[in-house]
Amino acid sequence: MHHDNGKKSFGFGEVWWDLGIVNTEVLEWLEEMDRMGRQPIQNYHWLAFQRYIQSHDSIPGSQLDALYTLAGQQESPSLGHAMKLAILHREKLPGSVLERATRDAAETVRAKAMERMNE
Repeated sequence: MHHDNGKKSFGFGEVWWDLGIVNTEVLEWLEEMDRMGRQPIQNYHWLAFQRYIQSHDSIPGSQLDALYTLAGQQESPSLGHAMKLAILHREKLPGSVLERATRDAAETVRAKAMERMNE
């Protein structure tokens, strides 16, 4: 297990570690934020995801596809929605992500996907 190091895990499952969104450095950063004031778990998940997305200029299509799958698996619909929109704002997207997003339950995700397809 990647995070069996005595540190707070913030509820991140293995897939977060496997995709490289969470690592020891990210956990330490989140622990520092947690010391300033406890937040709901989904806020920490969003912060880690946003940090990952913003720190990578280029993310391979297969990774974006896996990130989109992760977004769809979130217990918090608002977190999953925000993650999907962040992915759809990436400059380069694989067709598989756009195709899946056009069938999303959320209208804003579908609209963003259609906008991207028409660029």
